[in-house]
Amino acid sequence: MNDCCASSASRDTPMPSASATLPTYAVRPGVTFPDWSIVTSPTVRDALKAMLGSGHVLNRWNGYDPATDRVRVALLQLCAQLARAPTAGALSECVGLSEESVRPLLEELRRRDLAVLDGDAIVGAYPFTDRHTGHRVTLNGRTVNALCAVDELGIALDADQLLAATGRSPNTEGLGLAEHGIALSPKGGIVVDDRMRTTRSSIYAAGDVTGRDQFVYMAAYGAKLAAKNALNGDSLRYDNDAMPAIVFTDPQAASVGLTEAAARAAGHEVRVSTIGLDQVPRAVAARDTRGLIKLVADADSGKLLGAHILAPEGADSIQTAALAITCGLIVQHIADTIFPYLTTVEGLKLAALAFGKDVAKLSCCAG
Repeated sequence: MNDCCASSASRDTPMPSASATLPTYAVRPGVTFPDWSIVTSPTVRDALKAMLGSGHVLNRWNGYDPATDRVRVALLQLCAQLARAPTAGALSECVGLSEESVRPLLEELRRRDLAVLDGDAIVGAYPFTDRHTGHRVTLNGRTVNALCAVDELGIALDADQLLAATGRSPNTEGLGLAEHGIALSPKGGIVVDDRMRTTRSSIYAAGDVTGRDQFVYMAAYGAKLAAKNALNGDSLRYDNDAMPAIVFTDPQAASVGLTEAAARAAGHEVRVSTIGLDQVPRAVAARDTRGLIKLVADADSGKLLGAHILAPEGADSIQTAALAITCGLIVQHIADTIFPYLTTVEGLKLAALAFGKDVAKLSCCAG
């Protein structure tokens, strides 16, 4: 056996660090997950804690036997050396096993999304692929196709440009607002109340210029309220309790309602359900189980307070949760509702069921 087949480590169950509030797992020697020192956003911190709580994130990297680990290491190293996936014969020669013996080990890696197979052919090993995805990485001077733009291994990406999305500032300079008695927030947004009124009588403002809820659909909603209130006695109130928010990353991040932390801060006793996408048939069929679905509910009433989806098709599913919050539904209503099979939105039903059941033990479409 040559050096490319040496196992990186034994695969015992990862052990959390001593920190009870911010757990860190030793995935393999010298590699821990997550690195809390670089996490500054409370939203990202909450998402990582939820991912660790669901357990599915670590399943890719632990729990398989030494022979499977040997094949995994060899497969990655051959991909890096060849700048393409190796043949089954080359992999078998590297690990010193017959192709017949390697086949079930490859299938186990495929089940964990660590190997990509096309029939008997190997076409990728996470995060590398032979397919042209539009994403590329450079490793030891070789350029290799990547499965996705951002991967958990921290490999550097080749890119022509870097976009740093640090937010937007309201464009209020030069409008003479202060001299007309219109107050601005510390960040430059026009201060408005829940009727869209500024601090100057009879003047209203809406949209990004107010510095809040900077989505085009919220700007349209606020402008409609401002116009109606200006003409009809300020009878309409701005309500963003069921505002869907989406970030078109890969996978997509979608949210509506309260986070777990915000719900607790608002005085709610909460129950939380989190499932990994490996529990959602649509994601399993698409062989893309990156992500999770999290529901936040009031512990006493069961009323849905918030829903958060990280999934390749998460943006198209969040509106169902927005309607549920708008209508004041309890999670049991969602659990009892019929959802179409093999859809991402079915994950909302499964997450609702997970408040009281282990969805991993349910048969297809079972409630």
